[in-house]
Amino acid sequence: MKYFVLTLLFAGSLFAEPEVRIMIESSAKLLKIGSDTLTPGKTGIVLNGKERGTYSHKIEGELLSYQGRQFRNHLEVRQSNHKLTLTHTLPMEAYITGVISSELPNSWPLEVLKAQAIAARTYAIWQMYRKEHLESSVLDQVYHGVHREHALAKQAVEETAGQVLTYDSKPAHTYFHACCGGHTASSLEVFGSDESYLQGVECRYCRSAPTFRWSYSLSRSELDKKLGSKIKDLQAFGETQSGRIKSFRFKSKPQLPDMKGTDFRRAIGYNALRSTLITKTSFGWRQAEFKGRGHGHGVGMCQWGALGMAKLGKEAKEILELYYPGTEVRKLY
Repeated sequence: MKYFVLTLLFAGSLFAEPEVRIMIESSAKLLKIGSDTLTPGKTGIVLNGKERGTYSHKIEGELLSYQGRQFRNHLEVRQSNHKLTLTHTLPMEAYITGVISSELPNSWPLEVLKAQAIAARTYAIWQMYRKEHLESSVLDQVYHGVHREHALAKQAVEETAGQVLTYDSKPAHTYFHACCGGHTASSLEVFGSDESYLQGVECRYCRSAPTFRWSYSLSRSELDKKLGSKIKDLQAFGETQSGRIKSFRFKSKPQLPDMKGTDFRRAIGYNALRSTLITKTSFGWRQAEFKGRGHGHGVGMCQWGALGMAKLGKEAKEILELYYPGTEVRKLY
């Protein structure tokens, strides 16, 4: 039903700006929001030592602080299974301003930020009709709050207000990442979904990225701890169409089954093993070493590639056309 609704949204009519609900914290035993302390109680949320008798509570104010971040107007706390969740609801354009400010620096050209605004808005639309809330982390899109907002992000959002990328009159699934390492990946090879506008393209613009080439090493004891087994040897095997490692095979005790490259990266750590575009694997008697290119899953828009294109005078729509071929920019509201 929701997918049908999304199809109707792009039938030609303009709609009002939607609101986005994002998850700030989940499964917490204690929340400190400004001067308030909240904990789960027997009959509901306990606020500053007093049980309220309700399992939801809204905190309102012009600016609300939580863990060094600031949020506008209100935050909502809910209790379930003796744990608390913290969510924030805000208008789409305010949300996109926060995403752009969190994802990209204010020193980057406006056209990059405009391309990112359209991609981020489309991604939010695609996700919000499929689940109750969006994550405020890399699991969806990074949103750090009001204090990170900068003027260029606001301008980019204003100049692209309501614009989204569509394919066959439906919102595209606009993945993006930091650096592709020279070639983006298809959505099929990384996520298992075959999208015609996410087949992987050559990118000649991201060589200035600090993680275009990278190396990472860890001790064998660290590797054992991360994988939960005594690793005697490991080998990378199989490459996807874009050159990313398909799987890892181990000699270990207890014996580990073959592990997908994406699962191996998650186990080692996303910020340690920057991508699965691994060009060299070495397993020595003291440590394991990996060399590779790029940063992130590699699907969709390469942010450093977009920067390189903008420096050559390319506009936002040209950037989007490279990374999401066959899509069209349309105004939703």
